[in-house]
Amino acid sequence: MDRNFHSVKSRPKVIILHLGSVESGAERMCGVLDGISEAAIATGLPIIVIASSVGSMPAPLKDIEAPRNSVAQDSQQALNMMTKMAFCELSDVLWVTGVMENGATPEGVSRTPLEEAIPRLQSLSNSHRRASLRGNIPAEPEMAHTILLPLDLDLGSMEDPHRLLTHGRFIFDAVLLLEGQVPMAGFAVKTLEKLVADFAPIVTNLDNDFFDGGEELRTNLRRLSARGAKSVIAVSRHLDDGPDYRFVEEQVKAGGLLWYHTAWDGLVKINIGTPGALRHE
Repeated sequence: MDRNFHSVKSRPKVIILHLGSVESGAERMCGVLDGISEAAIATGLPIIVIASSVGSMPAPLKDIEAPRNSVAQDSQQALNMMTKMAFCELSDVLWVTGVMENGATPEGVSRTPLEEAIPRLQSLSNSHRRASLRGNIPAEPEMAHTILLPLDLDLGSMEDPHRLLTHGRFIFDAVLLLEGQVPMAGFAVKTLEKLVADFAPIVTNLDNDFFDGGEELRTNLRRLSARGAKSVIAVSRHLDDGPDYRFVEEQVKAGGLLWYHTAWDGLVKINIGTPGALRHE
């Protein structure tokens, strides 16, 4: 893999909306904040709003339930909440703020002022990312950070498959399906598509000769890396280290991406009480 891909900026993993002393009662500003909130929701990313109460949040966010949308009283509480999210560090945060004074935001975060927020967030939206991740438009940075790579589609092995919807967005932001490894159609695929629809575009690896060389897999991994992906989480019912799994692992590592392997039921527990989970692997 081209070494330049390693320097491609990854997609943020969480959005913090810090509206500061903005006059939320003003009609024009309410419209701006609503637009920013709608653009943030369209990214599919977890959102932390710094506000005095749920009632003071912009209207579009009031209907977004926890854990996807959380309220913090101040910047420090927002950071404390962020550190409980798997993989998340300051560099993974997009901090949208109406408070631009020095010291108002922590060092290390990517800071965007309110007046620039909507185009910034729109560039991270799922509709935009889907075309980029599938190679339909030229490569751009910040299109992905972590790829989920199912080695089977045994969603029924999860204690509660619905947790993939509520917690998956904290862990991965794209899915790579491998023909020859998992089915490309059927009930399990439809179920997965429904659960990840609003936060993780699905990329299909259609390669009938997959285990005879996997050229399309290498192409897809290069494409995803060129758009910011840094890690791959393989998931399956069992953690058996068979030849098929080893082949996929070898291709991922050869592409310069970090490789993790966990069970379906373990996937949705990664970020529960384990800050920075999987970093040691």
